[in-house]
Amino acid sequence: MKKKFRFVFCLISILLIYAVSGCSQLSNNDQQSFPEPTRETMESFDTAIVGKANEFGINLFEEIFDKSSNTFISPISIFTALAMTYNGADEETN
Repeated sequence: MKKKFRFVFCLISILLIYAVSGCSQLSNNDQQSFPEPTRETMESFDTAIVGKANEFGINLFEEIFDKSSNTFISPISIFTALAMTYNGADEETN
């Protein structure tokens, strides 16, 4: 019983020390400065990618859609997963 109490007490003590040590105030010299947001225009390359992503989503939905069931997909998630796979396969793969 004493071993269990010591373990719980040590665990709680460590958690409290960890929690308290992370709660420190930044001095005025340590304040972080964030850049002002800027408005950027889309390049022709960006609009082409958005157009292709939209076309991919529509084509994917047309392939998967079944009128007899309630279909929900996330084309952007699938597009992102395929883009990451393509990026990972940039060189020769095994």
